[in-house]
Amino acid sequence: TGAHALVGKHSWVADGHACVVASQNTRLCAGNTFKCNLMIEDEPLYIDNLIVDGKAPVAYVCGKRSGIRFEPLSAADDVTE
Repeated sequence: TGAHALVGKHSWVADGHACVVASQNTRLCAGNTFKCNLMIEDEPLYIDNLIVDGKAPVAYVCGKRSGIRFEPLSAADDVTE
């Protein structure tokens, strides 16, 4: 249960932008890009400049009710390689 979005380690760029690789139970979809400078486990994730299907960027909050959970991927798990 809960929202899950996978962001591969190689999808991050220096200015804090990331690309969603896969997702479940969230409005974020594979291919969405966004800017996020800080992720804190069990807290909501505040996203700036979320771009969906090439439309104008919007702000979005992920995990409003129970926060976000994440775990680092090993090189073998990273689907962006």
